[in-house]
Amino acid sequence: KSISSTKNEIAELREKKRQIEIKILTKEAEALFSNNELEESILKYQSLIRIDFQNAQIYNDKIASMYSTIADKKFSNNDYESAISYYNKALLFNQQKKYEVKKAETYQKIAENEMNLEKYSEAISNFDQVITLMPEKEEIINPLLANAYFKLGKNDYTSDQKITAVNKFKKSYSLDVSLKNEIEPFLSSMRRTPLLYGFYSIIPGLGQLLQGKNSRGITQFSLFSASIVGGFIFKSSSKDTYSKYEKAVTSDDAQKLYEEANVNKRLSDIALGVSAGIIIWSVIDSFLEAENYNKPFYLSTSLVNYNVNIAEKSYQLSISFNF
Repeated sequence: KSISSTKNEIAELREKKRQIEIKILTKEAEALFSNNELEESILKYQSLIRIDFQNAQIYNDKIASMYSTIADKKFSNNDYESAISYYNKALLFNQQKKYEVKKAETYQKIAENEMNLEKYSEAISNFDQVITLMPEKEEIINPLLANAYFKLGKNDYTSDQKITAVNKFKKSYSLDVSLKNEIEPFLSSMRRTPLLYGFYSIIPGLGQLLQGKNSRGITQFSLFSASIVGGFIFKSSSKDTYSKYEKAVTSDDAQKLYEEANVNKRLSDIALGVSAGIIIWSVIDSFLEAENYNKPFYLSTSLVNYNVNIAEKSYQLSISFNF
């Protein structure tokens, strides 16, 4: 026999052997599947992929289906973490949408359980996974996410972590505006009352001191005190000078004392005017300080809202101030 003929015979023998192995592995895989020994059956199909690669997609589909079946059983037994693991294995062999849907449903179950256990951060992470896998479920998941952020915000509020609480509340509101009435009381309780702090600053600097602006409060109180004291000193000096003026012997002395008394009177008026200006400055400054402090504690910081309807040729403008 020629070398070429011998090689052909060897190739045929190898092919026959391969076909026999395929038949044997197929029967074994099917038998294991029938006995519900799915993981063992999967191993047989994986062996088939190695020796029958041209039919790999068929075997991949079977393997994915069996991993999904195992995952379904884990899901039914509330073993959601294991279910996720098996759905991931199914997706390695077949990227069918149905496996992603089941995986998303499992993440949702995990998230809901974590909500019941008050593990809100973990729940948020798993709700996000649901949206990543199934963006079309965003409308359903967003209210659940909003509730988780709201709960986290309440926890931060209780722990006196105001800024982080506000951020959670705002995130919650952005996901579900219907929570506004539940969120608003928390934000309202964290706000200052600008009119009240403005009223405190009738005593200049007091409103600032109460808001923690110590250097500004001390400055305003010091300037006010200095102007008041200066005003009274000049006023007292003016009165004394007028008294001397009334007792003056010569007209020159009287003229000088009269002018000096008027200068002191004007200086007194200026000093008292400055003190009044400091009061006004302090009241306005304290009011604005409270307003600025409150800005993060509103769901909307816009003071001007407008609406234009071209079809109905209408324009609405509203201006609102937060007190």
